Amino acid sequence: MAAIFLDGGIDPARTFLNTWIGPEIEKVVSGEEGSNHKSLLQQLAQGAYGIAPTYEVIDEVGPDHNKEFQVRARIGQRRYAAAWGRNKKEAEQGAAEKALETLRLEGVVPSIEHAFRRSSEAGPH
Repeated sequence: MAAIFLDGGIDPARTFLNTWIGPEIEKVVSGEEGSNHKSLLQQLAQGAYGIAPTYEVIDEVGPDHNKEFQVRARIGQRRYAAAWGRNKKEAEQGAAEKALETLRLEGVVPSIEHAFRRSSEAGPH
């Protein structure tokens, strides 16, 4: 997103967001994708930075039959807040959600409501 904005300005960046990111956000908001924060983070990271996020297990607790995992998302060299889950998949979803929230607070990602509204205003493609 930053490269698109710097190269072409707000209109191409908005077009990219509405074309590629807006539909993914709509799926999450509507429940069509469930709460697939990992999928949304991947779309946003690839669009904004040109790379996919990775996930690191940073802690495990509990017996082998009932482990809990602490995982954090990483985009390039940047690490985001960790999340706990009853399995790696659940922890990765939580970590992706925390990364998305951080990116939203930094203004890299608009709020879901804002992105949803802008996508709806753009109409069919």
